[in-house]
Amino acid sequence: MPESDDESLATAQDGGSGVDDLLASQIDYYRAHAPRYDDWWRRTGKHDLGEDYRLRWESEIAKLDVILATFAPLGDVLEFAGGTGNWTAKLVPLSDSITVVDASPEAVAIARSKISNPRVSWLIEDIFDHRPHRRYDIVFFSFWLSHVPPERFDWFWDLVSQCLVPNGRVIFFDNAPPALSRDLSEHKKLWSESTESNLVGIDSRTDLETGISSRLAADGSTYDLVKIWRSPEDLESQMSALGWAIEANTTETAFLYGHGQRMSHSIDE
Repeated sequence: MPESDDESLATAQDGGSGVDDLLASQIDYYRAHAPRYDDWWRRTGKHDLGEDYRLRWESEIAKLDVILATFAPLGDVLEFAGGTGNWTAKLVPLSDSITVVDASPEAVAIARSKISNPRVSWLIEDIFDHRPHRRYDIVFFSFWLSHVPPERFDWFWDLVSQCLVPNGRVIFFDNAPPALSRDLSEHKKLWSESTESNLVGIDSRTDLETGISSRLAADGSTYDLVKIWRSPEDLESQMSALGWAIEANTTETAFLYGHGQRMSHSIDE
């Protein structure tokens, strides 16, 4: 661990203005796209790939539900990038309290319309500007790690460490690497324009070499953001080098999940 929290958090500027601009565009996208975000989660609208695909998707979400419930009770939870509240709602019955940090007031407004519970509090704040004022039993985030650029990866995990009590745990969900679902008939059609270096999806085109994804938002504008799919093996190796004992895996086709805690020698008391 760095000598002080301030010293560690100051490294958030590593990577230069190019990364800052990309992350600002990423926030702008999720603000602009908040009204349509749940189309992806519910597999409706443009994201409706048929009943078979929806049933498979929902079945794999159910597996994540079981994984999350296995770790309950969760105590006091800090949720990064809570978005429109789909996982916040699932955390409520498993937790004593939840503090949600998200940079999109539009997404938070949708989440608050779904969740009315005094044990949930909301901070509208860029995660990369977050300064922890207390520590939590659990840090949870879903579909966020793939939006963390390599230049900020170490810094982000240092932030997670600073937000946890000794022996605190982290749990996260994300998209599985696309290779797991490339043979699905729905994806063969969807990704027909894709190449080895570019993945073309619904209103998106991702450069797999740079990790930059261009996406069409609900407001009709196109924004660039970070999208990096990490394999469980690579993620476990990266995390071990940072002093974390993380177990990562995937569901059959759709999701990556991971959980663990800091190794004892790396805990900042």
